[in-house]
Amino acid sequence: MFYFKKNFVILNEVLQLNTMVPKKVFFTNGVGVHKEKLMSFEMALRDAGIEKFNLVSVSSILPPGCQIEARKAALNT
Repeated sequence: MFYFKKNFVILNEVLQLNTMVPKKVFFTNGVGVHKEKLMSFEMALRDAGIEKFNLVSVSSILPPGCQIEARKAALNT
């Protein structure tokens, strides 16, 4: 049995000027429990409400002017 708890940072809007620079971000988290590790991760994504998003690795540093949005408002856009 795997227990997967993860905090997610989601970049909502991105400026594209040769590099991807986030303009907006929201934070969420999710928990998934399953006997298979990959399924527990999938369940954590579903619990966080972001199963339809593509995940990418990013720096933990937010650029100046990046706005933090509420999760609910960001998911409705």
